[in-house]
Amino acid sequence: MPEIAGKIMQVVPLRYGLNPNIEKTIVQLADAQVSQDTTQNAIFVTGERDSILRALDVVSLLDSLPRARAKWASSNLNFVPAKDASTQLVTLLATRAFQPR
Repeated sequence: MPEIAGKIMQVVPLRYGLNPNIEKTIVQLADAQVSQDTTQNAIFVTGERDSILRALDVVSLLDSLPRARAKWASSNLNFVPAKDASTQLVTLLATRAFQPR
């Protein structure tokens, strides 16, 4: 994000598809203008730098796997004990710069 005064337009790709709640929430909380691009699965956020940063925070919170698909994405641990799977997941996520709480 550039350190400039004035309006910025930021293209924000969405991982899980367009969600009307994201646009509405950004407008309410971030004081920014939002437009959607359905062909690129992205939103365009226009505003001051602080507003853009708040909008990016909103997107990181709301751009998530829909509940209907979340059940499909879950898996059963048929062959790996839960403790072993947990240890392996923490190791894997740590290599992706994710730090568990």
